[in-house]
Amino acid sequence: MRDDKVTIAKGIGILLMVAAHAGIPDVISRFIVMFHMPLFFFMSGYCFKEKYPPPPCSNIY
Repeated sequence: MRDDKVTIAKGIGILLMVAAHAGIPDVISRFIVMFHMPLFFFMSGYCFKEKYPPPPCSNIY
């Protein structure tokens, strides 16, 4: 089941990243840069599922 709020937050983050890299005035760009990357980190942690990574190897040698 997909949460629309998470999808909207990720879309807003993408739009803000594009706007910050598109040459908008420096004051607005600095404001956007303060939170667009933490937003991506938070969303990726929120969407993380334990079943995706492979299990760690117990016998390395």
